[in-house]
Amino acid sequence: MQSQLSNELNDILAYAKEEAMRLGNYTVSTDHLVLGMLRHRENAVVETLVQLGVNTAQLKAYLEDAIRAKDPVPMEEEGSLAYSKACGNALKVMYLEARSMHSVKPDASHLFLAILRAQDGNSVKYLEQQEITYSKVKVSPCIAKITLKSSFTRALLNFESHLILSMPCI
Repeated sequence: MQSQLSNELNDILAYAKEEAMRLGNYTVSTDHLVLGMLRHRENAVVETLVQLGVNTAQLKAYLEDAIRAKDPVPMEEEGSLAYSKACGNALKVMYLEARSMHSVKPDASHLFLAILRAQDGNSVKYLEQQEITYSKVKVSPCIAKITLKSSFTRALLNFESHLILSMPCI
């Protein structure tokens, strides 16, 4: 799956796995994905959360406290990690979110929207207490900007392909 993803999403998935190990969890959950996004920092999700007034340091601390196990997962047991069912579903729904927003490739915002849509996990509970919902995030300026860029890119690609197809062959 990772070969079809952007560098940003590959980094976030790697960070999520590292966060799961650091916190002693053998199952990577949607909360680990959110921690991966927070750790990555340079993505539309973090920008959106900050614009909506979320204290990302508090969110991180809340999630760590909620999912921390006693001991970290040893490095030699890294291969024992698996995605939770909710995490796997979020990764699948991410593609649907990308398609609904006319994006060519999914990014962190699509994954975050998929997590919020599922309404599962500690991160969603925390954000709902802050009145941060799927609907509010989807129309936030940072996410809307991605939709506009994707629509423009798709229109440009369609225009270019039309020009190429309409050119006479020599």
